[in-house]
Amino acid sequence: MQSPAPGKFYEIRTSGGLVLDNNGSLEPNSGIFTSRRTEGKESQVWQIIPSSKEGCIMIVSPLTEMALDNGNHGTSSGPVLQWTKDPGNANQ
Repeated sequence: MQSPAPGKFYEIRTSGGLVLDNNGSLEPNSGIFTSRRTEGKESQVWQIIPSSKEGCIMIVSPLTEMALDNGNHGTSSGPVLQWTKDPGNANQ
């Protein structure tokens, strides 16, 4: 696995051109959505940082300093949320 570049920022896009977006929410437990790309929109910018689990990464919003989280759903489907980043959190 290629290591993420420290300090780099990314837009995470779907194959249809939509991007991940927290809609500007600064609150934990807020939903993550796919939205149309808007130039310069901070809520659509992400950092990829190492997790403490070998071979895993965390996707973090520089706007909120929160990470994408599966809300304790394990391997079952559920909404993607933003939550306080914790490199040891298996949900992130």
